[in-house]
Amino acid sequence: MLAGYARHMGVRKNIEKLLENPVDMRIEEVINVMYHLGYEILNIRGSHYRFTHPKLSTMIIPVHNGKVKKWYLKDIKSILES
Repeated sequence: MLAGYARHMGVRKNIEKLLENPVDMRIEEVINVMYHLGYEILNIRGSHYRFTHPKLSTMIIPVHNGKVKKWYLKDIKSILES
């Protein structure tokens, strides 16, 4: 139970960070938010993570030095706000 609560708090913090329009975010934080939105990792090829969702379009997110850049974060933010 406590582990689930800690995971929930982590998602909340990552969503709050994403909504503040950061320059970049760590891929671990982005994966956490994507799972919360119902996405799953379909595959990883090199530096590109492919996320799939049963109802929404597939998203391909490149990662460099463990970070996701702001223009991809804006796409995720628009899903959060819809």
